[in-house]
Amino acid sequence: MVEIKRVTENERTSEFINVEFTNYATDCDVALNFEEFCFAAVDDGKIAGVITGRAYYNEVHIGDEDAVLQDKLQAHPE
Repeated sequence: MVEIKRVTENERTSEFINVEFTNYATDCDVALNFEEFCFAAVDDGKIAGVITGRAYYNEVHIGDEDAVLQDKLQAHPE
């Protein structure tokens, strides 16, 4: 029996999604016209936060697992 459970996205789940999405697109002759991107907030040589996503022809999807460390925000108020 297949068990469905909520999990945290990680390298294993991300790879599964990318492989299956690419296989489906290949099987259905769909062009994958997107660009992946990654921006990092760097403070004094250390990464304070990261935003990743994909840009399509008319939309942008930003990963919801991306975050800026709370202590960095408090150290640098607006």
